[in-house]
Amino acid sequence: MSRNYKKLSSRPTQQNPFEPEETSTALETYPISLEPINIHGQAESKAQQWQHQEDVFADPSDEQDSHESEETGGLYSHVDFDATVHSRLKGRRLLYFTSLFSSIGVYLFGFEQGVMSLIITEKSFLSYFDNPSSIEIGTLIALLELSALFSALVVPKVSDAKGRKYTILTGALLFCIGGMFQTFAPFEQIWIMMIGRIISGSGIGFLSSIINLYQSECSPNDQRGMIASMTFSCNILGFASSIWLDFICSFLSGTYAWKVPLLVQVFLGAVLFFGGFYIVESPRWLLAIDRDNEGYGILKLFNDDDPDPEKAKKEFLAIKHTIESEKKQLEREQRSWLGTIVKNRRVITIGASSLFFAQFNGINLVSYYAPLIFEEVGFEGKSAFVITGINAIIYLLSTLIPWFLVDNIRIGGRRRLLIAGGLLMGSSLFVSGVMSALNNKFGSIMVAVLIVLYNAAFGFSWGPLAWLYASEIYADSYTRSVGASLGTSINWFSNFVVGELSPELLDLISWRLYFIYGAFCFVSCIVVYKFYPETTGVELEDMDKLFEEFKKE
Repeated sequence: MSRNYKKLSSRPTQQNPFEPEETSTALETYPISLEPINIHGQAESKAQQWQHQEDVFADPSDEQDSHESEETGGLYSHVDFDATVHSRLKGRRLLYFTSLFSSIGVYLFGFEQGVMSLIITEKSFLSYFDNPSSIEIGTLIALLELSALFSALVVPKVSDAKGRKYTILTGALLFCIGGMFQTFAPFEQIWIMMIGRIISGSGIGFLSSIINLYQSECSPNDQRGMIASMTFSCNILGFASSIWLDFICSFLSGTYAWKVPLLVQVFLGAVLFFGGFYIVESPRWLLAIDRDNEGYGILKLFNDDDPDPEKAKKEFLAIKHTIESEKKQLEREQRSWLGTIVKNRRVITIGASSLFFAQFNGINLVSYYAPLIFEEVGFEGKSAFVITGINAIIYLLSTLIPWFLVDNIRIGGRRRLLIAGGLLMGSSLFVSGVMSALNNKFGSIMVAVLIVLYNAAFGFSWGPLAWLYASEIYADSYTRSVGASLGTSINWFSNFVVGELSPELLDLISWRLYFIYGAFCFVSCIVVYKFYPETTGVELEDMDKLFEEFKKE
């Protein structure tokens, strides 16, 4: 049986989860139903898709609409549902601006990865720090990942108490401060640069935990996947642009060859920090702390161009429904990090597993050794820079594919892309292992081609969708922040383990290492098929019901 579902819909009843027991107000609410769809049937037209979205919280009659309005006015009398919200950016324009601007945080991580992978080979860099040992270089790289791992665990406390916007600003500020330490590194001491890496890593931990979560909470369900895919494209754009910047700066003399790229990333971090004051706060976080008028105002801005003039109000009711239900089960003061994980252990494990597989599917092995493999084929010196940059451009172009497929349940969706990408990645790695075992020119050329193919497969599947899935599968705001934080920590831990073990394993077992990571790719496909429900088109507040129905299958 195909495990694909259309968007969860809601129908009114006479029950009221918001109503205090001592009152008699009867607000109608929306229990959730799940209906399977035929993925082989004719695709809906755009008009039909809009109509389906309009029906998500539709009442069966005008009379009930009127009745609901009266009751809602009593329960939420403090909310001005008729208020006019003024802003230069509204609707999809506001959504795209908010998403793309916040994606600078993800761009920074990709940029930093590309910059450091090439800077540590610069002669001027090595001589400036008196030719540091391989252990010192390895520690310099690893410190950022470990710092990001631990700082990500702090994010739920910060983002739940202070907000998503505050967390983004904190991450950007830390990144800038750490970048200044790395750029100037006074006294020519590498330990000062290590301090900078720790501070920058803390900023990266904040940003990598909060950006996807923030965007998921701001995005409509029919474009959530595309927004996350655009964000990952920004990450790879950062990686690709840093490689070409390093290539250009390699013609500069002295320490400018490596200090200029580091200073550029400080400038980009400053843009995110100062511009971050002007982005909107997550409406779901505002509603979670009962700042209802502010939250509703932002929802109204995001839904300004929606065909349904009541869409913002309906979304407001759905979000508050989930929040109030959660509060009845567990008071906010009684919430704890560990308690939330235990209570939601199944869905949090699934979310964390997506980021685990994103690393153990071998992307860091391939990215780290791509320049060495290109050298074996015959590209050396500046030409090795060029072919590495071309590979990065192809990688970037592959990330555009999910823009158009991830939110289309008929021909794409999360599950199909993850499984297709995993199969292609696993096959590429297994064939690469066989070609490497040949130990000849033809085998080296084939491995180089397969690396490009592997990167492209990762770019349209596990690269963007692991982050998307790990941030969208939680129904309430607090669980979402805890789950996203834990998933990000798992990502950084896996990143560190793969980065530390791969060089040693490659020396020990040589080409056989490709088979190990290839096996992880195939296992990830099985895990997706067995445990990952299709989340395309599902509202965040309906995720619990989706997972319960999928479990019964």
